[in-house]
Amino acid sequence: MGNYSFNIYHQNTRGLRTKTHGFKRNLLLNSYDVVSLSETWLLDGIGNNELFDDRYVVWRRDRNYVITQEKLGGGVLFAAKKKFMAVERIEWSSTAEDLWVTLSCSKDSRNSRKIHFCTVYLCSANLDQVRSLIKDIDLTKGMGPDNIPPLFISRCSASLTEPLTLLFRRSIIEGVVPKIWKSAFISPIYKSGNKGEVKNYRPISKLCIFAKLLERIVYSQLYRFFSNFFIDEQHGFQKHRSTASNLLTFVDYASEGMDSGGQVDAIFTDYSKAFDRIDHSLLLEKLYLAGIHGSLFRWFSSYIENRSQAVVLNGFSSAWCQVPSGVPQGSLLGPLLFNIFINDISSCFHHSQFLLYADDMKIFRTIKNSTDCNLL
Repeated sequence: MGNYSFNIYHQNTRGLRTKTHGFKRNLLLNSYDVVSLSETWLLDGIGNNELFDDRYVVWRRDRNYVITQEKLGGGVLFAAKKKFMAVERIEWSSTAEDLWVTLSCSKDSRNSRKIHFCTVYLCSANLDQVRSLIKDIDLTKGMGPDNIPPLFISRCSASLTEPLTLLFRRSIIEGVVPKIWKSAFISPIYKSGNKGEVKNYRPISKLCIFAKLLERIVYSQLYRFFSNFFIDEQHGFQKHRSTASNLLTFVDYASEGMDSGGQVDAIFTDYSKAFDRIDHSLLLEKLYLAGIHGSLFRWFSSYIENRSQAVVLNGFSSAWCQVPSGVPQGSLLGPLLFNIFINDISSCFHHSQFLLYADDMKIFRTIKNSTDCNLL
């Protein structure tokens, strides 16, 4: 957009209903181009004209208090000056509290670059959520590096729910994950072949129960935010998708190709230790570009980096070592982060079709001549 710069105002207002006069005065004094607000706590009875003058076009996504039964929290707002010809991108919205808007500086759409803005609010942990998570703990699972057994957490839920909720909120707001929650015990499980070779063992990771509870809180918000942005070709770790849906999609394509008189050639690939090879810096960069900023970005930086693990076998433990790459094994967030990391792979394919189930990929194309073979 050339050398043009936006005058942007963003605030987590924690309640705009009682601050409308002061907010509008601030707006008139500073003449912001773009305004992004979260935790507005607005209701339908408060009109946009109470907050903005006629220079702005305003979009709101107020929390539905009738459904959530929450007295506070939630609600996002985005406003832009009318000269930017802003357009809401409803098709990008998710079930999270988010607003997507595209802005342009020029009335000539052919010579104007588009800039996309997103205002999103991801809710913090609440007592009912933590209480429900504790209730659903699998008591047959072993304890992690913190040596706190799941049975203890379950039996003491009445006493633990409130302090855990406060601790989880503090972790997300300050963007810090406790060191012990970033550690894991690795148990090697023999598969087949020579027992003296490491490759013939499958590592099973045991994490701290408290860490897994916090992950579930973050996951529930993050998945809602990203669910509409995952490529259609990905069938792994997504709701209502599986190996069966992946196979049916391929069979349907192959049937059409052969019915048209061609053949369908496919290349099957499997990335060795794909989850362990994710570059942390690149993953964080992709999270940032996807709209994860502020304290939540700091939280993911803390969660991903400086993790440690030790191998435990027959009551003996190895020395602790750092984990230089990869997403955490045995975690709920690991598969989701992997999908985010690999989501832009579609830009690599211009002449062939492809399908994914996590890291398993097939690349295919209908072949009618030698040119098709070369393109595949």
